[in-house]
Amino acid sequence: MLYNIAWIRLGIRLAKKLNGEIVSADSRQVYIGMDIGTGKDLPVNSKLKTQNSKLGYYLIDGIPVWMVDVITPAQEFSVAQYVDLARKAIEDIWNRKKLPIMVGGTGFYIKAIVDGIETMGVPPDWELR
Repeated sequence: MLYNIAWIRLGIRLAKKLNGEIVSADSRQVYIGMDIGTGKDLPVNSKLKTQNSKLGYYLIDGIPVWMVDVITPAQEFSVAQYVDLARKAIEDIWNRKKLPIMVGGTGFYIKAIVDGIETMGVPPDWELR
């Protein structure tokens, strides 16, 4: 299960000690149904709890883990969309007087949250691609 991955295990321990919640920064775990090969082995019978239509979390050992199972693989998803959704999760966590703890795979996603990305607002050039 997801809890067995070292970073999430450490994040859960920190969240319990610091009154926090986890925000996953893994670029593959955002995709619904992409469980194999992403390390997203969620506990049996876990259910996505939704705050609104796009944002939800899984409870692992009583700790919310955000930014897992956000979109389908058929949908486009960019770092800009990740930042938008993750910031909403982080704001929700702060508003409830808890500590957001970012964990996981993609340093690029963490950098985008912390420092921003200059090109985030630039639309893709489909001809160039």
